[in-house]
Amino acid sequence: MVLTLGGFLGSAAATPTGVFLVDSAVAAGIGAGPAGLLFAGCSVLGLVSRVGLGWWADRHPGRSAYLSIANLLTLGSLGYALLATGAVPAFVAGGVLAYGAGWAWTGLFHFAVIRDNRGAAASVTGSVQTGLSLGAASGPLLFGLVAQASYPAAWLVSAALSLAGAVTVRAARRVVRRSRGLPVGGRWPSLRARTHPTAPSPEEEMHR
Repeated sequence: MVLTLGGFLGSAAATPTGVFLVDSAVAAGIGAGPAGLLFAGCSVLGLVSRVGLGWWADRHPGRSAYLSIANLLTLGSLGYALLATGAVPAFVAGGVLAYGAGWAWTGLFHFAVIRDNRGAAASVTGSVQTGLSLGAASGPLLFGLVAQASYPAAWLVSAALSLAGAVTVRAARRVVRRSRGLPVGGRWPSLRARTHPTAPSPEEEMHR
């Protein structure tokens, strides 16, 4: 449930980017053509980032995906804050961060949830997907209502939502580790250690 809330907050922050980036760029003084090119370039970056994060997760199974997700959401909040400035160079940098980090975490999110709940993958995925979908539906609506008054204010709302999502995902990681008897500050046992064990560690004994 905590992860579902984190997904809701992160999705509500990120989804408006795809809807309002171009119009917001034009309002900031960027021409319609360059604004469209910025949107296209950021979209490609978001795609590459998601694939790259999946590649990274496969090769570093001992690293906490939840911490990576929280860090991506934090970087995304910085991107939204830069978009709120309205200054063209900062706006471009903000778009890059918003897509390259703030909206690149969803695949890693599903991966982490399913990996840690293989015995109940369907129900867990259904739960977190509900949060993501509700965030995707309500985020643009909230953004649009605020943007009627001010685009900078709307981007700051996205920044706040993304930062709240980062805090919530970090809290969820602590809950998960406590429930399994693992140290809150530690790392997950690596895949190699799980599949080729030599002797059970104290953490594994606690988990059992």
